[in-house]
Amino acid sequence: MNSTLVLIRPGDAVAKQYTYSPSPAQSGSDGTIGGMDSIAIAPDGDIYVAHSNADVSLPPSNTAADYRVWLDATTAKLTP
Repeated sequence: MNSTLVLIRPGDAVAKQYTYSPSPAQSGSDGTIGGMDSIAIAPDGDIYVAHSNADVSLPPSNTAADYRVWLDATTAKLTP
């Protein structure tokens, strides 16, 4: 899975695509592959995304159900 974040700004002719780092892709213990699901933007502009198949049996770096996102150039940096 190559999940990405696409930002569309009103008035811009081109959408901007960001690649997640670290990659949220993971094969869960149930055999399914998870990525990112819903997104929320707080009133202060902070961005949060939800993992679609968080699996607590996997290494700690990929078990978060929610991530905070920082945009940097073409990278959407994830912090659990």
